[in-house]
Amino acid sequence: MARDPLRTIGRLRRLEVATARLALHDAGLREAAATARVQAATAALVSELTAGDATHYAAWLPRGRMARDIATRDAGFAEARRREALAALTTARTAARGVERMAERRAEEARCDAQRREALRLDEAVYSAAAVSTPRRT
Repeated sequence: MARDPLRTIGRLRRLEVATARLALHDAGLREAAATARVQAATAALVSELTAGDATHYAAWLPRGRMARDIATRDAGFAEARRREALAALTTARTAARGVERMAERRAEEARCDAQRREALRLDEAVYSAAAVSTPRRT
């Protein structure tokens, strides 16, 4: 049996959608982890301030700010990657829908062709029956 290229493309598109979903999920987890690191770094700044040792805080503050800034930057990158993954999923879904629509059109055309063939067969049967039952004048 010959392989149907449209079915193969459809399978490929569904696989792309599944892969894009996994990538979006992974990007969402990474973004959540990055956001948690920002919150932890910000909380560390507050907790060190309330600890009461001003000398220790003054020495630690540049490192604490740097950790918070790095975490904030990483969270921004993670958000951008999540948005890219969402765009990739949208693109994959659109492509999959396009293939589905092509398959639906093909199936509809096949149904129409079958109906036309059936109508022609019935017409031929009617004309044949009419030709047999009608005497010819000579």
